[in-house]
Amino acid sequence: MSLIGPRPLRVHYLPYYTKEEAVRHTVKPGVTGLAQVSGRNALSWDDKLALDIKYVHTITF
Repeated sequence: MSLIGPRPLRVHYLPYYTKEEAVRHTVKPGVTGLAQVSGRNALSWDDKLALDIKYVHTITF
């Protein structure tokens, strides 16, 4: 686990991800991520997943 990265979700959600949403699992999960600092519970699941995908595509280390 990393300090920053997509928050880990339960494994039983995996079948519901699209290919693009599943890309969030290509990086280490983190304690906090873009979705948590950008609105947390005020965001929809689609918005949270979009922010996780954005993080994966813009990670710089």
